[in-house]
Amino acid sequence: IGNAAFYGCNSLKSIVIPDSVTSIGNAAFYGCNSLKSIVIPDSVTSIGGSAFYVCESLTSITIPESVTEIGGYTFYGCNSLENIVIPDSVTSIGEDAFYNTELYNDPSNWDESGVLYISNCLIEARKTISGTYAVKSGTRIIADYAFDECDKLDNIVIPESITSIGFSFYDCSSLKKVYYGGTKAGWGNIQIDSDDYKLTSATRYYYSAEAPDEAKWAECDYWWYYDETGKVVEWVKPEG
Repeated sequence: IGNAAFYGCNSLKSIVIPDSVTSIGNAAFYGCNSLKSIVIPDSVTSIGGSAFYVCESLTSITIPESVTEIGGYTFYGCNSLENIVIPDSVTSIGEDAFYNTELYNDPSNWDESGVLYISNCLIEARKTISGTYAVKSGTRIIADYAFDECDKLDNIVIPESITSIGFSFYDCSSLKKVYYGGTKAGWGNIQIDSDDYKLTSATRYYYSAEAPDEAKWAECDYWWYYDETGKVVEWVKPEG
């Protein structure tokens, strides 16, 4: 389906997309504010930016396991959208993809630190977040601009389950340390946006349940673990 194919079709209430379609273009259903039902076939692999922008009548949508990419602003302003599952096939989520949806606007969907998760994806953090934040265990993706302008965020704990990090830490001017829950090799397997310099320039610590031995010190100068109270404790290679 091409870019802006059904742009502003205000009377469109439902649509079934045939199996021959492999992508939904940018702004394909932009402003279709009467659209209540849409069936996306397993042939679709990408949903473009602003594809369902301000589709105010859309209450739920099923994203098939074939989809790997959800573009920026895809469901922006879908203020009736309260039910959506992001499948494990998705590897990237663009900026503000779910902004001002019912999911976004419901305070109960945000954790106590002010972070929104949908399925096993971290979507956005409130700009008031501060200190050290631990991303929930089992999280796979951190969306683009998820921590945008979180200038009081000092440290981030990233679990081993993470497979993709977008341009997520823009203008996190205080970010100093990254505590990764896996190995150096595991970190290298994460898909990270090459422009996310705030993340990649922070001092990175790898997890070690025991005091590092010579082999670990040869691999990296910085390690960490949780103590019995759940506090992050650092091991830094002694000089000399």
